[in-house]
Amino acid sequence: ERVVAGYENRIRAFSSPEKIFQYFASEKRGGEAFMTPQDFMRSLTPAASKEEKGDGKVLLSPAAQRLFSLVDLNGDGLVSFHEYLFFMTLISVPQHKFRLAFAVAG
Repeated sequence: ERVVAGYENRIRAFSSPEKIFQYFASEKRGGEAFMTPQDFMRSLTPAASKEEKGDGKVLLSPAAQRLFSLVDLNGDGLVSFHEYLFFMTLISVPQHKFRLAFAVAG
């Protein structure tokens, strides 16, 4: 498990968003990969909660559930690559760039 955790940390730190998404996405539908809420949290945090409920799924905190619902733009309970990329782009933009963009637009 420690070897896997080290590998996943390197994936998060040094890989492209496409590779990160493909590594952590566990659902496949119509040939397209999707992330479950648990996959999404694992893609972001090395120490995602390991607390499980009876069916073996990892429980998410209320804050994690709210974050997932913001990223899951179409509300289908899964995150597509496009939703993931949109979220990752937003969190990588410095706050002052948002202020500048809205100042120019307004």
